[in-house]
Amino acid sequence: MVEVERAKARILLIEDDPDIAQLYVLRLSRDGYVVDLATDGRRGLELAGEGLPDLVFLDLRLPGLDGLEVLRRLRDDTATQAIPVVVITNYDDPELRAQAKALGAIEYVLKSRATPKSIALAVNRWLDEVERSA
Repeated sequence: MVEVERAKARILLIEDDPDIAQLYVLRLSRDGYVVDLATDGRRGLELAGEGLPDLVFLDLRLPGLDGLEVLRRLRDDTATQAIPVVVITNYDDPELRAQAKALGAIEYVLKSRATPKSIALAVNRWLDEVERSA
């Protein structure tokens, strides 16, 4: 994998809550990342296939396709299967966590325990981990 220049890393946020999306897009953009936003699962898959982001933040509860189905489809497509996905959700459910991890999510983050700042600070760590494992 080519090392991603952090200031130009492309992040896809798939989040249907406009307030949460705005907070994350603002913070990540301010930190120099290129951020694409999809407000439903189908559009998220389209943007992932078109833009091939360096990292995807994926909510689980989405209109159209839910987050687990989006993750399944990302992993089934050879063009998107290697994109690292961080699930960010309100659901503190061990079964959902296990399903997301089994589908290849690199992290499962609870929104109630995360802030846009903590997520932005973790982006470099997640990208570094993916590069080391490639």
